[in-house]
This record gives sequence, C-alpha cells and structure tokens, in this order.
Amino acid sequence: MILDLKMNNDNKKIFISYYLLNFFYCVHYWFIMIQFPPYAKNAGLSDVQIGTILSLYNIISLIFMLPFGIITDRLGARNIIMTASVLILSWLGIVAFYTSFKMLIIAFILGGIGTVLFLISLNAAFYSMLDFDKAQKKVTFFYIAATLGFMFGPFIGSNLLQFIGYSNTFKADMIIICIMMIIILNVSWPKNVEFNIFDYLKDFNKKSFILILLTFVFYSHYGTEQTSYTLYMKDNVKLTDFQIGNVFIILGFWVSLVTLLTGKLSNTKYMILIYGSAVLISGFFQFFTGYFKTFETFIVMRLLHTCGDAVCSLMLGILVTIVFNKNRLGFSFGFFLFAQLIASIPFTYVSKALSKTNDYSLPFYFNGAFMSFCAILILLYRKKLRRILGMDK
Repeated sequence: MILDLKMNNDNKKIFISYYLLNFFYCVHYWFIMIQFPPYAKNAGLSDVQIGTILSLYNIISLIFMLPFGIITDRLGARNIIMTASVLILSWLGIVAFYTSFKMLIIAFILGGIGTVLFLISLNAAFYSMLDFDKAQKKVTFFYIAATLGFMFGPFIGSNLLQFIGYSNTFKADMIIICIMMIIILNVSWPKNVEFNIFDYLKDFNKKSFILILLTFVFYSHYGTEQTSYTLYMKDNVKLTDFQIGNVFIILGFWVSLVTLLTGKLSNTKYMILIYGSAVLISGFFQFFTGYFKTFETFIVMRLLHTCGDAVCSLMLGILVTIVFNKNRLGFSFGFFLFAQLIASIPFTYVSKALSKTNDYSLPFYFNGAFMSFCAILILLYRKKLRRILGMDK
C-alpha cells in the first residue's frame, strides 16, 4: 500500500490515532459482547437463540471477509472504515431499542458486516506504515491498545448497568463509535492500490497456510467465550455485574503487562516455541477454569489463562509482518480474520449445544482440551514450521 507523501512528517500522530481507534473499537466490542448474552436472556431469549445470533454474526463476517479485503485495497481504508462505523452505529441502535429475536438478528448482521470492514481497514492501514524489520515495538503497542479496550469495555458496561440499565448502556456504547468517527475524519489514511487478481493468488502459499492453522488453534476459544463466558460468571460463579466488571479490569491490566514484556523478549528464531507454549498455557487453564466457582479461584485461573492469550495474540501479530505482502494488506487481513472466524464459529455452536444443561463449565472443558492437544502438536513440529516460515535465517 502506497502512503500519501503528506503523511511522512506526521507518522507519530497517525500511529497514535490508530492506537486510539484500536482501543475504542475493543472497548465497544467487549462492551457489547460481554453484556449481550445476559441482556438477551433477560429479554426472554433462549441459549439456542443467543448462540444462533452470535453464530450468524460470525457467519456474516465470514462471508464478506475476503471480498471486503479486496474492496479495502481498491477503495482505500478511509472510505471503508467510515462506512463500517455507520453500520456498527446502526447495530448498536437496534440492540438498544429492540429485544425481539428477529430484530436482534438484523442488528447482528449489520454488526458483522461493519466489524469486518472496520477491522480489515484499520489493520491494513496500520501495517502498511510499518517497517517490517522494526515492527515489534509498534505491533506491541497496537495490541496493548486492544487489551486496554478489553479491560475498560466490560468494566464501563458493568458499572453503567447498575445505574442506567441495559438499553441505555448500549446507547452509551454508541457514543464510543461517534468518538471513533471523529478520529477517522481527522487522520490521514493510505491510498488505494491497483487491483490485479493474479497478484492476490500469489498470496496463497505455505507460509500463509501455516499462519492460518496457527490462528485457527488460538481463536477457537473466542467462540466458546462469546457464548458462555459471561453466563458462566453469572450462573456458575455467581458474580454480580460489578464483580464481572472488576474481572475485566484485572485481566486487562494483566494482559497489557504481559504483552509489553513479551514484546521486549520476543525473538524470531524462538517464536514458534513461544507461541506453542503460550497456546498450551491458554488451553490448560481454559480447561481448568470450569472447575473453579469462587471469585478468587476464578480470577487466578483467568490470570493464568490470559498469560497464554497475551503471548499468542502478539506472536500472531508479529508473524503477520513476516508472512503478508505489504502491497495487498486489505486482502491479507481479510484472510487472517477469515481464519479467526472459521475457528470461532464451530466452537460457538459446540458451546451452545453443551450449555443446554445450563452447566456453562462444559464448553471450557471441551475447548481447553482441544487447545492443549493442538499446542502439543505445534511444539512437536516447531522446527518444521519454523523452516516453512523462513525463521531459521
């Protein structure tokens, strides 16, 4: 992606703007995803209906992921990200005013499309500005911005719930999107690139396939947590909304700290070893989360689990700089996000099925076992994976 020359003297401001957009997006995302399952359940929807809505959100995102990546390259990130913000704003507006199953499906269809457009355009713009040989520090801060959003989104939402209720809480989330739109209008964006379908076909190679497999393993647990995490805290651990908010503050701060330390210690030669070990940690403590049903023991399990999460997210972010072609980042990130959703969709369905007994610990057992098994395979074949990715040089 070719940068506008006017951006050259203002790169610091642009990167700060990208960090802020990533932060506010993650505040919004965790704001709505954590609050929606109990909100929908209070409105009379069943676990099956809630799982269906979230699965449809992921499926819609999946369908549009790759074509929207090409469209982002073609039309430019600024036009796409503004369109995405309008769609996300519409999503929140419907959720705030309607609780019927049909209207919520419409809302999450719009949200799925908006989310895809937003994530592809923001990530493509951010990575297009990086010097890929010196990207680790900026990628680390980009991911820290996301983890801070993970921290403040549920905390703000849980505290607002006590005073203004679910509907008004989603209206407050709309304010966050408006702030994002102001930032978008006041920052320079990369230009579009020339479209050549044959160039995109070149990006399907062994390196990209390995990245997709590694991504699938880690993001499988997002499907489980989207469907069961909040309900597990409420029904199994018996946490209040205030305690749930505190859980995310603690975890968000912890993940940010671990991400910062990992960014300083990461080494290309040992990246697969670090990643496989982190997946094992994440999966192991995902499994054992289901056994602990007090606030204190639950927090300990999630702190240990998110140690793995923080490292996995950052390692994948750095691997992106090794694998993807800088001139076709819209499509490449569509491909990357496609893998994330492919992983989350089946585990959303499995979690929905396992939760029919109202025992929300079962999805954690299943997903934790899956991640741990895959982590062992990654560690056993790490040298071969490293050679394919060209990390032995």
